[in-house]
Amino acid sequence: MRGDVLAFGGAVSNAHALAALGALASARGFNDRHMVCTGDVVAYRGQPAKAVAELRALGAATIRGNCEDALARRAVGLTQGYERALASGWWPSEDVLPQDLRRAA
Repeated sequence: MRGDVLAFGGAVSNAHALAALGALASARGFNDRHMVCTGDVVAYRGQPAKAVAELRALGAATIRGNCEDALARRAVGLTQGYERALASGWWPSEDVLPQDLRRAA
C-alpha cells in the first residue's frame, strides 16, 4: 500500500458516522485499497445492521475488534458474558449475527 491511508474504528453501530466517513473518504480521494477499519463496528444499540452495510459499501479492510470477537464467540457458545450484555441492553440486538459481519466475497 502506497500513499495516504484512512484508518478508523469504533463506529459502535453509528451508521450515520460511517456514511459521513464514506462521503469524506470519497471527497478526499480515498478508495477501498487505502482504508482500514480497526473494528468495533457494532455495539451499544444504534443501527448495527445498517452500520455493517455502510462498512461493506466502503469496502475497507477490517480488523476484528473486541465487539466482533464477543459476537463471534457467542456463535460458537464460548462466551457467557454476551447473554448478560444482551439482557442488560449493552449489546445492540439479535439483528446482527457473525455471518452478517463477514465480508462479501
